[in-house]
Amino acid sequence: MTNQQIAIREEVGLTKAGLDHTRDQLKLLEDFVKDVLRKDEDYGVIPGTGGKPTLLKPGAANVTAAFNCHAEPVIDSFVLAPGGSLYPGGFVSYEAHVDLVSNHTGLVMARGFGNCNTYEVKYRYRNAKAICPACGQEAIIKGKEEYGGGWLCFKKMGGCGLKWDDGAQEIEGQKIGKVENENPLDQANTIKKMAIKRAEVDAAMRLPGVARFFTQDLEDMQPQPATEESAPPQPARRPAPRATAPTDSHSYRPGDERDFPQPSPTEAVPAPASAVAGTPGSVAELLTRAANELGYTNRAEMFAVLGIKSATEIASPEKLSPAWQKLVTAKEGK
Repeated sequence: MTNQQIAIREEVGLTKAGLDHTRDQLKLLEDFVKDVLRKDEDYGVIPGTGGKPTLLKPGAANVTAAFNCHAEPVIDSFVLAPGGSLYPGGFVSYEAHVDLVSNHTGLVMARGFGNCNTYEVKYRYRNAKAICPACGQEAIIKGKEEYGGGWLCFKKMGGCGLKWDDGAQEIEGQKIGKVENENPLDQANTIKKMAIKRAEVDAAMRLPGVARFFTQDLEDMQPQPATEESAPPQPARRPAPRATAPTDSHSYRPGDERDFPQPSPTEAVPAPASAVAGTPGSVAELLTRAANELGYTNRAEMFAVLGIKSATEIASPEKLSPAWQKLVTAKEGK
């Protein structure tokens, strides 16, 4: 880790004062869970995963706020593969981590990790329905026998009302049911956000005492039936090939959850600093925009330009604007 500190309490062994402090902190957390967090909104019990409540994304955000921290997400790496021999049909994968940073000290109190890729069953496959050849709507239903059977593009489902006889190949020849997604790259932004979400929940679970009340976030990982199709190899953990493979792989530090377009070889160049407008509203936003919009590669480079040693030195609103202008001016001069 570069230019960051992890808050570690000095080990002095068990003491009565230390145990009393821990007991008081756990009691406060227990009261917070009972009085503030809401069942089925912040946490819930997912069928088939045991009786221990599962911490959901809104609950993770509330726990983070209770510890007086804020989340700083980072995209560590990603793969955008349009197809080819390595990833037939295309492949998207994101690796992320989230730091929970103390609002008081600027120290990292916990770090969580998350991954998501399009080989997961819920993203690799979709439930295809018959499409009307005339209007293009997924509104085809089986006609009732008393009305002659056949097939109908049902108007109440947004269809056009056309009918076909039984055996019509334009309807019955379509592939329906569980089919593989034709273009995984359409899900790139969803995959990115899911990786960040998993990392944020994982980070909240690592805060002191939280794992006592909750288990990991299984909201998006409900048990799936084991089949040969649903258990493909998982290349998401493999380093993306560089110059020789048909992939577009980059790293962003720090990252965020905004809907910025997916980079390509022509889009990965930072925008000119003179075109960047608007003062960030927080230190986290300043650091994120400096990386994504101005092209700074790490915090050490930013801190050197600003002449600071810690992000807390520019945390006040009156210091954010001058700091941002200094970062912009430094890039314009290069």
